[in-house]
Amino acid sequence: AARMAAFSARSSHRRFLHEPLPFERLSSLLACLRQVDLPLRPQPKYGYPSAGGLYPVQTYLYVKPGKVEGLPGGTYSYQPKEQSLILIAEEPPIGPGVHADVNREIFQESAFSLFLIAQLRTLEPVAGGLARDFCLLEAGCMGQLLMTVAPEHGIGLCPVGSLEFGAIRRFFSLGDGQVLVHSLLGGPLPGEPPQVSGAPRPATASSDGLADELRQFLAKQLPEPMIPAAFVVLDTLPLTPNGKVDRSALPQAAGPAVKSRSAFAAPRTELESAIVAIFSAVLGVEEIGIDDNFFDLGGNSLHAVRIHAALQGLLGREIRITEVFRHASVNALAKHFGEQEGGGKSFDGVRARAARQKESLKRQGQARHGRRSDEQDRDE
Repeated sequence: AARMAAFSARSSHRRFLHEPLPFERLSSLLACLRQVDLPLRPQPKYGYPSAGGLYPVQTYLYVKPGKVEGLPGGTYSYQPKEQSLILIAEEPPIGPGVHADVNREIFQESAFSLFLIAQLRTLEPVAGGLARDFCLLEAGCMGQLLMTVAPEHGIGLCPVGSLEFGAIRRFFSLGDGQVLVHSLLGGPLPGEPPQVSGAPRPATASSDGLADELRQFLAKQLPEPMIPAAFVVLDTLPLTPNGKVDRSALPQAAGPAVKSRSAFAAPRTELESAIVAIFSAVLGVEEIGIDDNFFDLGGNSLHAVRIHAALQGLLGREIRITEVFRHASVNALAKHFGEQEGGGKSFDGVRARAARQKESLKRQGQARHGRRSDEQDRDE
């Protein structure tokens, strides 16, 4: 549980409070980058590694006006030895346009930006062509350290993957050989850092609320036939030795439940009664209401084919099988076919055809049952 809570707190944050960030909290965050002088060490050290101990990556900030208490808006250079900030440019016109579309909203809500800028010439005599790679590694370690410490001070950080730094480079007074290697957006966290329970979500009926949410979401994204009838919640997916999902080890999903009687609505017309009879015979469900969904009742593509054939016999004409999928309840099918037949006029002969269809489906069911009995007798 402690590990999960720490992971959640360290995660990227894309929403920040709109109130100003206390200066002490920003100072405490930057203190993790402070230089440390160790006894018997000729060179100062930091809380992160650097190739050759040269530490060529420097930290710069852009603070929005009025977003950090007691700190004027502008660009700053952070001095890790003195734990101080040096103002470079006051209130430069840095706007969201330098960011990619996906990051502009985060920038608007943020209080400050961090820029990790490498002086490649410091490392090139030692690392040669690998100088930039080593600087990227150092910046990554600095970013990880900042994001780990930030939640302790009520600050959220979000790494930024792309940035048109050339458009704002002049506001940092950089020299030749200095390049941006990483950047982050930050601001005060809204409330307490999120807590994540270490207990896994049970994959039982108690997950019904999650299943309902998933169905509602998928209903807006997918055709109804593609929405799963059941969901199983797992802590992890079982994997084969080569890292692929082991489908044979996945637990079986429980069958879909038939709707309760409280939602039952009886047929009102001859056509609805005939379609109910077809659904009942094909699906093997005794009591079906006109609003019950074909897929919620356990229907699948094979059932849909049989229902399609029965409906063609009932209506005495050809219909597209997609109509069965598109109108998945008795009520929807009856309304759809009723509109096609001319609105509210009665269906001549529907009662007789429905009776014939019901009897035909009954005989088919009896035939299948007889074949299964014969097969069992032979096996015995």
